[in-house]
Amino acid sequence: MNTDFLNPKFIRYFLRVADTGSFTTASKDLNISQPSLTRAIQIIEENLNVKLLTRSKKGIELTEQGELFYLNVKSIKENEEKIVLRFRQSSFNVKKENQIIVIGLACTLSENCKESLLWVIKKSEKNKQIRIIEKTSFELIELVEKKKIDYAIVSAPTFDDSIRNETLYSEKFVVAIYKGHRFEKEKEVHVQETYVEVDNHKYINRIGCEWYSYEFKHKDGDVDYKKVFKCIKDNEKSQDVVNTYHESTAALCVKAGLGIAVLPESLALNYGLIYRDLKGPRLTREVSLISNKDIKSSIGPSIDLLINAVQIQGL
Repeated sequence: MNTDFLNPKFIRYFLRVADTGSFTTASKDLNISQPSLTRAIQIIEENLNVKLLTRSKKGIELTEQGELFYLNVKSIKENEEKIVLRFRQSSFNVKKENQIIVIGLACTLSENCKESLLWVIKKSEKNKQIRIIEKTSFELIELVEKKKIDYAIVSAPTFDDSIRNETLYSEKFVVAIYKGHRFEKEKEVHVQETYVEVDNHKYINRIGCEWYSYEFKHKDGDVDYKKVFKCIKDNEKSQDVVNTYHESTAALCVKAGLGIAVLPESLALNYGLIYRDLKGPRLTREVSLISNKDIKSSIGPSIDLLINAVQIQGL
């Protein structure tokens, strides 16, 4: 029996909707879009072949099947810490070197995305000691090229012939703003306008950001990473309000009104930021699973499983 649809994230979504009696309130509490929340519930209902929720004048209510499902998953949720503890004791105490697998995750992935991916990886890499390395996409690509890690999930373009690349999903870049900023009145913001904010020292520089990679790819059809790193270093030397590797810090700075930030839409949703679409050009990033072609060992999770895992993540 396939129970992949019982993703802990989907269960958390269902419980929040049931507890609040509102998709709107639940989506705000969870920092995801309402369509993504609705789709997650639909996936559970379709796989169980039952109706769990119904709408009434009072709001969202549980059906009889919904109440039964709620009681069962609530019990599972309450035992979650015990399950995690058992997993750590059994899987992370393995000592044999050939059972260690090293996986890289780009630091610019949203929390929702990382949660979904780690859940699939844990299920697929059973009986192995998992080591997670979280770095910028550029650093992870280099580690894969040098065969220092087994595989990585990155969000920057790769062009090295030694790299095997499987796209999981793509998403657009947006500009995150604070309440009262002049961009708040606009539906779309031209990229050049964001550069004005840099000149005014009202920009949050995310050091791991892949924007320049895709900007060069858009202009030149290829990426010269020396140019990318030069742009990043130049930004670090400028008088930006903040230079940070940490997405949570960047989000807090935006919310506090210290500056704006260009970032992927999933991060804006993840941290509940106000944002606007970009134009001139409209760029997207691709999140991909990469590995070195010379490493013959198979990757635990299938591409389809990983794609399904990140399909509903609050984009």
